[in-house]
This record gives sequence, structure tokens and C-alpha cells, in this order.
Amino acid sequence: MNFLSKFKKVKLNQAIKTLEKLPKSGNCYIQKILPRIEHVIVEYESFRGTGQDTKLRQTYHSLIGTFNS
Repeated sequence: MNFLSKFKKVKLNQAIKTLEKLPKSGNCYIQKILPRIEHVIVEYESFRGTGQDTKLRQTYHSLIGTFNS
């Protein structure tokens, strides 16, 4: 998951949105990386020091919804 870590300071939201474009057949892969994505989000929020990033969290939950439906 080096890709997300590399871009977390600038493009994390866009990277997560890109994952939403994967075909539904990629569900097994998304499910495997969801914990790491959440970890990167928490690291990013901690780095910023301003609490939770609502927009980023919404994008993350949208990704979960896309692959859980």
C-alpha cells in the first residue's frame, strides 16, 4: 500500500476515488486493503493535527459502500 502512503499528503482523496472505479470483481482485493486505507487516513489526520477529515471519511465510506453492495 505504498501508493497511498506516498500520496497521502496531497492526493489521498483522489486515490481513494480512483479505487471506486475498479470493477465489482475487484471486491476481494478492496476488502483486503480497506484496513490499510483506514490506517493511512488516520495517519494523515494525525499529521494534519486538526481532527477527522470529513470529506476524506465520506470518500472512504463511499468506497466501502461501492464494494459492499
